Amino acid sequence: SGQKLAPNRPLNEVLMGVGEEGDDGNSGFPTLVVMGLEDQVSSPAAAQARAELFCKLTPETVTVEKIGDSGHCPHDETPEK
Repeated sequence: SGQKLAPNRPLNEVLMGVGEEGDDGNSGFPTLVVMGLEDQVSSPAAAQARAELFCKLTPETVTVEKIGDSGHCPHDETPEK
């Protein structure tokens, strides 16, 4: 019993809205991606490259908020932003 979680899907499918259709008939749904550009877990260069890729996926539904002075966990490191 209880609610079952949907199967895991690749991030690019989720961000591109694959398998989703909104009320207006368009694919996708509004998505906010928060990126810390000083990510030391991968690297600042990799964080910037990911942010640029996310911006290109579906710009009509995906909004990328780039935080230049934050790292891997911007929600913890700079919650005021």
